[in-house]
Amino acid sequence: MSYETTTTDGEARPGHGDGSFEAIEGFLTHSEGSEVTIRTDEGPIDGRVGTVDEREQGRLAFVRPTDVEQVRRHTTVTSLDEAVLAVRAERDDRDRWFAPATLVVKSATGSQWQVALGRVHDIEAIEGTE
Repeated sequence: MSYETTTTDGEARPGHGDGSFEAIEGFLTHSEGSEVTIRTDEGPIDGRVGTVDEREQGRLAFVRPTDVEQVRRHTTVTSLDEAVLAVRAERDDRDRWFAPATLVVKSATGSQWQVALGRVHDIEAIEGTE
């Protein structure tokens, strides 16, 4: 399946897949602290798996990025204090799964921003960390 997404700079571009639930299921098998690479419309983010919550509408997982430079590509925050990637697996109105990813960044002054990274295409374990 193809779809169109809008990048953080406002440019529309095509995407592929539907945020495969199989990828999300695979992700949910990783234990807390496992290192993974999450590939989104806006590029990959490496991180450690944190909390995974079951929700009525789907599942919500948090990943703490391990590569600050990957985070900096998506934000203009110079005094970056903390970042977390939220991946939400939900069903759409046609009962298909999709998984949008949002990067939440916090500055040293306490300000907080959210950056939509589009849909998750693939979640892969980083070798040697499972």
